[in-house]
Amino acid sequence: MALQLPAELWLTIFQHAVGGDEIVDQPIPGSLNDSTWSKMLFGDWTLRTPEESFNILQRSRYLTLKSITATCKPWRRWATEFLFKILHFSNPVSIQRLCAVYDRDRHLGRLSRRLQVSQNLSGRRHTPSDLEYSLVPLIRHCTRLQVLSIDASLGESFGPIVDAFCTYCPKTLHTLRISVHVDHLARVIWMLDLLPSLKSLHLDFTGSPNENVELGAASGLVLTLRRLQQLSVQGFFTDFLEEASSWEFPVLQEVRMDFLGHRDDFPDIIGFLSAHGRHLTCLDINAVPSLDVPAILSRCSQLTTFCFNADWKLRPDPLFRASHIVYAPHPNITTIGCHQLLYAFGVNSATSMDPLSIHLIRQSNDRNFAALTKRNFPKLQRIRVLNKMLLRDLEASDGPDTPCYERWERWWDQCASQRISLEDCTGAPLGTLPEKDVPDEESVVTQEERPKDPFTVIRELVLECQRLGAHPAQLGMQPTPTF
Repeated sequence: MALQLPAELWLTIFQHAVGGDEIVDQPIPGSLNDSTWSKMLFGDWTLRTPEESFNILQRSRYLTLKSITATCKPWRRWATEFLFKILHFSNPVSIQRLCAVYDRDRHLGRLSRRLQVSQNLSGRRHTPSDLEYSLVPLIRHCTRLQVLSIDASLGESFGPIVDAFCTYCPKTLHTLRISVHVDHLARVIWMLDLLPSLKSLHLDFTGSPNENVELGAASGLVLTLRRLQQLSVQGFFTDFLEEASSWEFPVLQEVRMDFLGHRDDFPDIIGFLSAHGRHLTCLDINAVPSLDVPAILSRCSQLTTFCFNADWKLRPDPLFRASHIVYAPHPNITTIGCHQLLYAFGVNSATSMDPLSIHLIRQSNDRNFAALTKRNFPKLQRIRVLNKMLLRDLEASDGPDTPCYERWERWWDQCASQRISLEDCTGAPLGTLPEKDVPDEESVVTQEERPKDPFTVIRELVLECQRLGAHPAQLGMQPTPTF
């Protein structure tokens, strides 16, 4: 069969089977990406985060490719490009094994476009030096790497790993997600100065900040990140934000800030937005201390998406039983995301807070939600409740607690009367929960995660061959790439 079809047709079939470049270019998920319900083997429902769903997709893709390459030598040769294009690891030992393959054939490293290193799930703890020993040789081979995501903490290995990708793939790397200790801020600044092609940057600052951060020659350095469109920071990023306020971001559109456990040494968000908020279209802030929302929105006139903590205690509006959330109606916002709301429906698993504090938080919830109207946001189309833990608790309790059910009805009626969609973190209407009794659902979900056997994959590909049995020119195919 392989000899009867041109190579370009086989490449098209393989691309159809494992997914095309859309997986390579898949953005790193944010709070507005959809979570999904999944039925467990023993009958319980679980809520998958966007990261978990994408990891399952990558594993399924890899297992399909292994089946293809194990079929015959021509298929292995044609599928090689897809096999090494996306790399996903949770164990440094596997990285070392791949390095040995790349050492034997250095051409394979130039095929890699996306590299993701997740937290190890096997139970064994790996040190930052393990990652350094594995990652640095691998990155030296991946000279055309476009996306690099490292969830694990790098510690003192941050410097050597950063030196590797800044040396071997600085012009191709456009998406970077990395965890860094707050003491390495100066290295972060120099790193950004060496990555001119960055479009998406995600930084997780760990550790305890020092009172005086020594930046040396990096202090006061004004960077110009000409292509950066998305900036996401998490943890103790106060000093980073202070430095970035003086930088140039000509095309910055999305900013995400998450400092949920951050109560001291508060970042100057207003100062940053005064410098860079004018052209933003998406702003996502998840924090415990209350912020001045009207001042924030007044500095971001082009926003279409705004996410905030709906537990914040904002100043009441003197004319309405709602929070004062805007100085004037915001002209462009169409989507509002609400973080927290963990106590709004009486189903939270956290019981340590006293009843008076819970009552005050619920009052803030009601006033803030009452302000989310077309009077304040004329183009508002949807409100999304973003807290995944809340949705899990609602599913476990089969809906809101009886005294809090009135709150859900009131919020629902407020949105329905103005034709605003009220959603949960899956994108479904708030209140849509998975059914408790679904016959044979376990087998359906289990098969989605279970790899297909090689014969099933081959049979599906042969059927696809028959469907695409036209001349390659009729399918708009390009000449076979040279490996």
